Amino acid sequence: MYAKNSYTTYAIDPKLELQYDFLGIDDTKHRLTYNGKVIMNVFNAYEDTYYPRELSTDNWNASGVSRATSFSSKSLAFTTTHTLTFVPHFLNEDHSFMTMGRFQLVSGTSSDQKTEVAGLPNGVEAPSAGGITPGMSSNFNRWRSLYYMFSAHYAFKERYIFDVSARVDGTTKFGPGKRWGVFPCCFRPLECGGRAVDGRYA
Repeated sequence: MYAKNSYTTYAIDPKLELQYDFLGIDDTKHRLTYNGKVIMNVFNAYEDTYYPRELSTDNWNASGVSRATSFSSKSLAFTTTHTLTFVPHFLNEDHSFMTMGRFQLVSGTSSDQKTEVAGLPNGVEAPSAGGITPGMSSNFNRWRSLYYMFSAHYAFKERYIFDVSARVDGTTKFGPGKRWGVFPCCFRPLECGGRAVDGRYA
């Protein structure tokens, strides 16, 4: 009689993405672009084990003799992301500006169950065959999370830059009163950079 430890997983991650340009599509026009994504995550895991009495030094009626377990878990999550980006066109090319807004929602569920049986007859490896049941459990969970984000970027002559961004996150994985997090805006003040132009440093 042989021991058994079988572990199998299945994962599927299909993705659907859509992008639409409401205004122009080149740098000579104003551009307003929408991008939407939907991702589904499926993950299933199955584990079956068997520990025969021949490998145990315990008494024949001990809980660990001829033990078989069956465990399975399943999870499913949907992630939807919506992004809107606006890039205006300036006649004066010394100026450049871009702003972006994004919203993402994640919704998921997970469940698992485990059955453990001992004292099975020789040659029987299935927990459903009956015997002593030292353990049995099941769980189910559901969660939601989302975030809003805004960012803007301005540059003058590609040397003086100003950035601002803000984000708000929420999730049901934390307790009441602690499910929302507001991240303060992050400013980068006007700063001087440099780049090479015709072999000179500008």
